[in-house]
Amino acid sequence: MKYKNLAVDYFERHSTSQECHITSDGRVFHTNGHAISFASEHNLQDQTIESYKREQVATVAENATVENFEDVENSEEKQDGNDTDVETNEDAGENEVVDSKIEELKSFDIETGDYQDVKSFIKHFNIETADQKADTLKTALTEFKNNLAQ
Repeated sequence: MKYKNLAVDYFERHSTSQECHITSDGRVFHTNGHAISFASEHNLQDQTIESYKREQVATVAENATVENFEDVENSEEKQDGNDTDVETNEDAGENEVVDSKIEELKSFDIETGDYQDVKSFIKHFNIETADQKADTLKTALTEFKNNLAQ
């Protein structure tokens, strides 16, 4: 969880957002789907997305400003005697779910697929659409899927 300082800054600037998603190059996105799409579209070498919830960083924001957050984080690591980022089982599970859903989408035929299945993918990847019509959803999902393939 190396981007907590970016998450703190994001939540300070976006008071109504409850979560954010950060690509390996440090770009912050409102939705996980957009972060995944960006990482794929820009061929990031590390396609890992770190997701944060407001409550995860709320205590840090109360105890430290963004400017001194890295100092606080470094001192915590020294106290633990561990200076490497450790992925929790919960984080690993989330990554596996995202990876399995991406694999499922890659093998899914959007044109012949059921409306509810298409809608489920749209919701899972937080893909924004103008409306909920089948054609609109299929177009948006096809675009997202094509971005993943690049």
